[in-house]
Amino acid sequence: SWWFATMVPLRTPPTTINERETLRKRRLLSSILLFDFITIGSFLVNGFLLGSPMVQQANNALACSLLALVLWINKRGYLKSASFLFACFTLLVSISAIMALSLKIPLLVFALWAMLLIIPVMTGLFLPAWGPLLLTFVEIVFMIWFVLDGRRSQISFYMTDSNVRQQFLFFTCFMCFSIGIFSAIYASTTKKAVIQADRATELEQAHQVISAAYANLEQAHDTIQKQALT
Repeated sequence: SWWFATMVPLRTPPTTINERETLRKRRLLSSILLFDFITIGSFLVNGFLLGSPMVQQANNALACSLLALVLWINKRGYLKSASFLFACFTLLVSISAIMALSLKIPLLVFALWAMLLIIPVMTGLFLPAWGPLLLTFVEIVFMIWFVLDGRRSQISFYMTDSNVRQQFLFFTCFMCFSIGIFSAIYASTTKKAVIQADRATELEQAHQVISAAYANLEQAHDTIQKQALT
């Protein structure tokens, strides 16, 4: 489509499975970025028409600028850099939303943290194993601060027992850790599978070349024998 042709141009046709997989990831990332850019852009236009606070409009404009930067980096072919920057941007937006909404509606404290579980999964689609693990570590540190200090008063209002609060903290950290580990395993096994598939393809091609050379040698040998008999 015109979008992929513009934002993920093909400088050289992919010849290996790894190159085709990288191209697929770049196209998938560009599609996600397009959806986010249109969504935030609509908020920006709507806020301008309705006269929303300048701070909100500035945040939306900054978000659109960062998404445009990630699109440009991905267009240049730097998939890992674009993916890592987008993951950090998504994590920052999620944390900001959790902090803001939980302050207005304290009961949302117990539901909004689940937004963090999506980020390692998404990161595992584009980055090696270190990507989901790094973001998971940041999420766990944030949750520890969020429960023990950041929103302690709101959580204590619904969970008066300190043991219950600790169990809630353990559950959220365990879920983040589990999702991060599974995402890292997926990223690692996918990378190994692509490398092994490329090696198998190379071996098959080498086998075909050797077979063709052997057939040519047999044909040359038969020709020499026929010439020797005449």
